[in-house]
Amino acid sequence: LFALGALSAYSFHLLGRICHENGATTLGEAWEKEVGKNTSWIIALSCFTVAFGSAITYSILLGDAFSSIAIAAGLTGFWATRQASILVT
Repeated sequence: LFALGALSAYSFHLLGRICHENGATTLGEAWEKEVGKNTSWIIALSCFTVAFGSAITYSILLGDAFSSIAIAAGLTGFWATRQASILVT
């Protein structure tokens, strides 16, 4: 876990350094200056994919937890299912 945190911190450091060296304020700007404007959509798509995947993962995690809580609270039927909990979150 510590190694992954260190790699993440180093990656963010490198991104900051690249932005600083290029005079860019965003990762997309730095990409355009380093690689080219034709492929800058890759950065936007990557950021969207990470955020979307995180939101889905969060919903599934909460859905699993809430379905267990619903069963423990005495709910039955559809509202005690994992699917209902995921839909609500």
